[in-house]
Parts: sequence; C-alpha cells; structure tokens
Amino acid sequence: MDSLDKGGFATELLNGDDPLSDEALQVAIGNLSKVGRLLVDSTLVQALVEHMPELALQPAQANRLYFVDLLYEQLATVSGLDARIVELLGEFKPLLARQILASDQFIKTSRHPLRQALDTLTDRAIGWHDGLGSNGDKLLLQFEDYIESVNGLEVDVDELPAHLVDQQQQIDKIFARYEKLQQRVCDSALGAMESQVARRFVDKYLNALFEGRQLPVAAVDFLQGEWRNSLQMLLLREGQQGSEWQSVTALTNSLVLSLLPQKSDQDKQKLLQLIPSFRPALRKHLLSVSSEDDKDDLLDTIEELHMLVLKGETLPAEDITPLSSLNTEGVITSISDAVSAEAANLQAGQWVLYNRENGSQIKAKLALLLADTAQMLFVNVLGAKCLEKSVEEFGFALSSKKAQLLNSQQVFSKTIARAVEQLIRQYQKQLREPPTPSAEQTEKLKQESLEKARAEAERLREQQEAEQAAIVEEESAELPESERGQVEKQVQELTIGAWVSLENRFGDRVSAKVAVIYKSTDKAVFVDQNGVKVGEYIKSDFVELIMQGKAEILKQSDNFENSLARVIKTLRKD
Repeated sequence: MDSLDKGGFATELLNGDDPLSDEALQVAIGNLSKVGRLLVDSTLVQALVEHMPELALQPAQANRLYFVDLLYEQLATVSGLDARIVELLGEFKPLLARQILASDQFIKTSRHPLRQALDTLTDRAIGWHDGLGSNGDKLLLQFEDYIESVNGLEVDVDELPAHLVDQQQQIDKIFARYEKLQQRVCDSALGAMESQVARRFVDKYLNALFEGRQLPVAAVDFLQGEWRNSLQMLLLREGQQGSEWQSVTALTNSLVLSLLPQKSDQDKQKLLQLIPSFRPALRKHLLSVSSEDDKDDLLDTIEELHMLVLKGETLPAEDITPLSSLNTEGVITSISDAVSAEAANLQAGQWVLYNRENGSQIKAKLALLLADTAQMLFVNVLGAKCLEKSVEEFGFALSSKKAQLLNSQQVFSKTIARAVEQLIRQYQKQLREPPTPSAEQTEKLKQESLEKARAEAERLREQQEAEQAAIVEEESAELPESERGQVEKQVQELTIGAWVSLENRFGDRVSAKVAVIYKSTDKAVFVDQNGVKVGEYIKSDFVELIMQGKAEILKQSDNFENSLARVIKTLRKD
C-alpha cells in the first residue's frame, strides 16, 4: 500500500540517521507490553516517544505504527463498541503492531487468523454495555480472559486457531445459554402474538355477525363473553380452514338468528325444532368453561331466551358495541411509509443503540419482528427482553436519531477497512500539498524547530510549575486543613458510576462518569455520556483540581447527591 510505504505519518519518530531494523523494532514494541496499561491510555506512537526518546525509524515503519493508532481511534469512535471493551482491546496494540510490521496481510485479508479471532471477540462484544448487572460483569471478565489468552500466546499467528479452541468453546457455551433464553423470550412472544391474532379474527367475525342487529342483553353477554373466548381457543387449535371451525361458525350464525324476534308461526316452528340441538352443540364447544355446572347455567340462560322468543314476548334488546382487541395507544400515525419500511425491513440479529427517555443508552438486538401485529422485540446481550416497540414507533426512533443501527458482523475487520480509507484520504491530501524542501533543508529546519520547541517547552514547563506551586501554596494557606481532609475523603470514596464535573482540554466544563478505577495506581478514568474518555487522574491530582475549583464531584454512585462544592461552602460558613 502506497500510503503505508510512502506516506508521511508519525514524523516524530524519524529523528535520526540510524533507524532500527524491522527485527529490532519488533523487539522494542514487544518490550512496551511490559509498561502496564500505558498502551491503553496513550497511543502507540506516544508510548514509543516517551519510553524510547532516541528511537529512529524508517518512514514505512512509522507509517505502520501510525496506522495502529488510527485503527484504535476508529474502534473508539465509530465501531459501536463500549469504551471498556475498546480499553481491553488496547492490550493488543503491541501484537497488532508486530503483525502489521511483519506483513500487510493482516490489513489486506479478513482470513488472517488474528483478524478472525478479533472479529469473533468484537462480534460477541458489540452488544455489551455498562449496567447489565452481575452477569454482564462476568461476561466482561470472560472477554478479558479471551484477550489475555490471545495476547499471551507465544506461537506463530497461523497456529492461533488451534490454541484458542478452549477459550472459543467457553465463550460459545456462554452465548449458547443466552441464545436459549432469547429463544424462550421469542417463543413466549410468538404465543402471545398468535393469541392476539386469533382474538382479532374472532372479534372481526362477531362484529360482522352483529352489525345492524339488536339482541337481548343476556345473549350479548354470552356471545361476547365465554363464547368469544371459546371461539378463540378453537381457532388456535383448529385454524380457519378446519372443519370444526367451519361447523362452529355455522352454529354461531344459527344461534344469533334464533335469538331474533320470530315473526311467523312457521319461523317459530323451525326454531322449536332447532332448540334441542343447541344445548349439546354449545356445551361441546364451550372450551373456555371447565365446570359443567357453569356450562349448565349459561345454557339455561339461552334456553330461557328461546322460550321467550317462542312465546312472542318482546325481549329487552340493545345495540351491540363492536368488539375490539386492537390497542392503538401510543401508535404514531404521522410518519412516512418510508420510515416505517426501514424498520420493517430490519433482520433478526440487527443490533441497535437506543436512547431511553431518562437519557441512558442501551444496546439491543432485534430478536423477533411479528408481521401480523407489527411489533418488534429486542433482547440484550444476555438474551433478556429489554425493549418492545411497534414498527411505526421504532421507525420514528430511527428517523429522529433516538435509535442507531450498529454493525454487528466482522466488527473488527470493518473497522480496519474504515481506518484504511481514512489513511488513504490523509495520504492523498499529502500528495496535493506543495513539494517539501530538500532533505538537507528539511533536516536543518527540523533541528532548528526541535531546539526552539524544546527551549519553549522547558520555559513553559518551568513557568507553569512555578505558577502551579504558587496557586497551590496560596490556596492551601487559605483553606482550613479540615476542608482538604473532607475533599480527600470524598475523592477516596469515588467508585465506578460516580458523576463529576471537570474541565476538558479546551477549558470547557463537562459532566463525566467514573468508568474505571485502577487500584494499583489509584488512577480514575472518566468518560462522558457516550462512553468517550474525557480525562484520567491520580486521585491525589484530582483532589488538587477540586481545591483549585477546576473540578467538582456531582454525585457519588450510591446516590450521594451533595456536591463537593456545597460541602466546602458549608465548611466555610462554619
């Protein structure tokens, strides 16, 4: 690839006349894995500059290391993976760098064994997000074990699949259990859907039969009550084409006609002949009533009505209110057919990022789209039902960006493809720029710039250290020791999920949540509502930020609602 061989990326690594060989660079990158979590918290290029300041590379080597960082930037911003999953994947940086330095095959082919292993992991992890409870935490640990297994193998990359069989089987076993749970959720929804469809069909049939007619109140109660339920049960059992269903609908038609006023003696004579056949036929198909005594009570009521009809008595009758099992509450009718079609055309297995009304986000997989009821059922990564929407409602959510579709197949490979596209665009931009100075001029300008930059950086560092020391000394003198102790206590009590306010690199105040706390270094990592990292501080440094008014604890994870600023104000009043 020309962009990798001829591009001008990571030029800070081109600072010497004696660049490392590929073999030596492989060793140097392997040593970076011993640095701990540095490669999670910084770019690969930054790590090399910091720990090997005299390192000199060839342009093709620097370009490939730059590509690794570009790939992780894409994983963090557009892959759809949760920030904590991306953080775990950061452990792979040395391994990926060595593969890319050794051969472009990792970039060019999705059949590369390491890419396949990473696709397997990321496809499984695309649905993970914070807030899934203890089972979600266990799943995250399983992902971490898988990553450590891949990263710790000292074998040729072609041998990876054979060495990952146990880890792969373990993950497959876990997800097989989640898929069984999902299937039970779907089966339950299908059963409810079939029942609802049958109910609607029966209601439509009875409404048509009742239209324009008046019947005695007791007859209406029977027909719209237990007889309606029995028709629904029979339809579910036999189907519309079954001979028994056809027979029962004919019985129902005859029953309704028999309860209308009979005007002629001939009509009454026919009714008299039919009455004895109604009781056994109705009893046989009263499926919703289990007690024979209850059946007798209902059938006695029908016979009494028949006797009154035969006597020519006028029965109290009423207009029949149409039945309806349709629930239109909350249905949106103003959106376009195109928007509904987008939702209706989604396939089972599609992952989405959904923004809830309370501002939280969940990841949900479409498990079932019920065409007959236009309902969509979603489950989380653990197979539990987490969202149910009509097609129209979800179509509206898509059009309003309340819901976003996520790529859930070959997540890692597709992220590589996006990183390659980004690299090519940057390289093409370099080609359009004016010609660069000669090598001699470039080296001279480079050395002058480096010297100026170092001098200016040193001056600014000394100035900032002096100013910072003065501020800390002044504020420490002004604030009682009890205030600092209170601040330190609250910072030490910070746990994952606590919310703070702090300044970002642009000087703006933003709200952030504690995503990770490293006990070994006493460092906390903060992310925004979208899971994007906005800062990380050792707790002692975070105390200083609060004392300087540059940060504030808004809410502890255990629903602690008084901000640290309020505590300080209270102490000052005292």
